[in-house]
Amino acid sequence: MNKKKKDIIKKVRLRSLSKKNLRCEFVFGKSLEVVDVIDKILSRLGDLEELDLANGESRKVKINEWVDVVCNIKNDDYSVDVFFGKSKIVLVINSRRDKQREISEAVFEFVELEDITSKNLSKLNWMKFWRK
Repeated sequence: MNKKKKDIIKKVRLRSLSKKNLRCEFVFGKSLEVVDVIDKILSRLGDLEELDLANGESRKVKINEWVDVVCNIKNDDYSVDVFFGKSKIVLVINSRRDKQREISEAVFEFVELEDITSKNLSKLNWMKFWRK
């Protein structure tokens, strides 16, 4: 039964990520599906409130108006920032202690990595990548 419920969840594509001991950054394309997934991730991480983009109005209209806006949500374990750009949404999760496993489990239940194909492979800066 649990597997069927998981199969129903539509995963969104993750464009990039950056992880350090107490900080994780996730970059997505800008869409309502991503906002819904971020709300699910926040609920998995504990007592974190949902993003209220609409203020009671249509979410579809509001997401396009949210450019260069940041939302901050906190609880005892996490401080979460969600940045809305023109075409991207960046989710930043800070924790007081190393919670990489919990964060990864919450995120990757709803997210899949963007495929690296020959089309977008050429866009990567391989020299910079291999030096790290």
